[in-house]
Amino acid sequence: MRGVLGVQLMLVLAGGLGVSVCEDISAWEGIYFALITSTSVGYGDITPETLIGQLISVALALIGTVFFGLVVATATRAVTLTIQEYRDARGDSLLESVESN
Repeated sequence: MRGVLGVQLMLVLAGGLGVSVCEDISAWEGIYFALITSTSVGYGDITPETLIGQLISVALALIGTVFFGLVVATATRAVTLTIQEYRDARGDSLLESVESN
């Protein structure tokens, strides 16, 4: 999980600095744009006007969505395993839990 978050951080920093150079905005604004774009929020307050800036933003959106999806999937699996271990310790089965509801 740390590796995925580390790659995501590097993606945001590299993409943000790339956008800041291409779009002639500050490094902070570029990193802000990259973070917002990679999380698929996309406020629209900063929009790239150059072709290279637009290509970087598309790459940030696509790759960022995959990486955040991996984080969510990993967290979901951890919660599922924890619930299953708790049920196993109590002697409950998943089928009994479903039938009781």
